Amino acid sequence: MGTGNSRLLRILGWLTVAAALIYVGERLAANYTSLSTLHITPSGLTVLAACAAAYGAALVPLAIAWGRLANPGPGSGPPLWQTLSIYGRSQFAKYLPGNVFHYAGRQVLGRGFGWSQSGMALASILEIVLIAAAAASMVLAYGAFAKGALFSLIPKTALVIGLVACLAAPWALILWAPRVPLLGRLIPKYDAAGFLRSPLLPTVFLVYVTYFAASGAIAWLALGTLGISIDAALFPTVAAGFVASWLIGYMTPGASGGIGVREAMFTVLLGGTLGEPTALALALALRFATTSGDLLNFVAGLLTHRVYDRTQGTHD
Repeated sequence: MGTGNSRLLRILGWLTVAAALIYVGERLAANYTSLSTLHITPSGLTVLAACAAAYGAALVPLAIAWGRLANPGPGSGPPLWQTLSIYGRSQFAKYLPGNVFHYAGRQVLGRGFGWSQSGMALASILEIVLIAAAAASMVLAYGAFAKGALFSLIPKTALVIGLVACLAAPWALILWAPRVPLLGRLIPKYDAAGFLRSPLLPTVFLVYVTYFAASGAIAWLALGTLGISIDAALFPTVAAGFVASWLIGYMTPGASGGIGVREAMFTVLLGGTLGEPTALALALALRFATTSGDLLNFVAGLLTHRVYDRTQGTHD
């Protein structure tokens, strides 16, 4: 992609973020009276803290998956603590403007351990492709059982076809990728056929699917912190709405950690089903839980690095 197109994408992304933040702010102001009646009880705060801890813990398998993608050769590869150190210490950088600095951080931190730059770059590219496909798959899987919201407007047959397409898309992209000149220059030893034959990619994809299944459950648990009674049959709807809004925020250029975009999309998707005040409150509660989870993962990465760097005598 040319420099001009990249700049245009960034500008469009920033405009999207600005519009999303304005929308969320306007809806918060419009629903102020209703929102003021929602209170998180002490037990609700405990549940929200547990959601944050669960979200932070769910990032550990993602780190391990990325480490295996970066080191796909035979053998155990680098020590696990290096993977957790690199991934954890770079994770919070996604909240910096641009939404790409966590990837750059992995390259810098991994270089300190002697990791292959091309291997890490490939791992991050594969992570983006597989995470997007896994998230879309879970949105469609949850959406097939969702009630109300926009999901009810989509025929079940279309959801099934979309799910099959999402499951097939990453493998097609991986096979086609060697034709991209930039990828060929960046990763000269990229072996698409070898990756497709390996059990590594399906395993990593399953890790990502499990992560989004867990994220949907965390969103449902967070709803319980608002002290309101919600029909349990709405679980797939809430889960689908959260994963869909997460994916849109993730794919928006320049949306640091999806801030603004995720909350706006969550409100649009679930406002009609949960009620706009509840959807807004839940969106903010989930932002607290996920950002806190990212922070916990960052702190864990720092502590892991300090402990093992001191004992192993490794410096970056």
